[in-house]
Amino acid sequence: FTLNKIESNPNRIDVLINLLDRYNRILKKHNKTSQSELIKLHNQLSGFSFHKEELEKNIQELSKEILKEESTLFNLAENLHTKRLESIPTIEKKVLQKLTDLKLGNTVLKFNLSNTKELNEYGNSILELLFSPNIGVKPVAIDNAVSGGELSRVMLVLKSLMSSKVNLKSIFFDEIDTGVSGDVAQKMGIMMKEMGKDIQVIAITH
Repeated sequence: FTLNKIESNPNRIDVLINLLDRYNRILKKHNKTSQSELIKLHNQLSGFSFHKEELEKNIQELSKEILKEESTLFNLAENLHTKRLESIPTIEKKVLQKLTDLKLGNTVLKFNLSNTKELNEYGNSILELLFSPNIGVKPVAIDNAVSGGELSRVMLVLKSLMSSKVNLKSIFFDEIDTGVSGDVAQKMGIMMKEMGKDIQVIAITH
């Protein structure tokens, strides 16, 4: 064996040097020390690639299901919104009757129900209560127009109507008689007594 019998191929040497450099860079990049560790890592990444493709496929299928469910929910929300709109005149009439009993017969309480493009916890409806202390005065948002005594009576009427529709076991009033006295307070008491026939009524007063 002599050196002069060794065939020299500069191109091949350059290729091997480049491969060796790449090999060392990969070892350093992945914090590995041997070829066996790199092979093990390669197998792990190959499996991950397969799972990634499977995961992307599952995401696409789930996205289609979500769109389908959203369409169903929007249809249900639209039907619910329509039924709510149809119910508003009857509810407003009942509210006015009870408010008249509490000396608020000249007030106006409107349920302003608007439709949204996005679903929320109530479907696709947003409800705003509009209030006017006297007929002929334009109703505005209730929190900007109502006095303490008026708010107490409005809240009692609304909760009274709700308690007859919702299966409640108890209802809690905190100073529901704020701003009222005399005959109005007595009628509020009678209203709560009627509610107490079906559910437990707890009222804090001063």
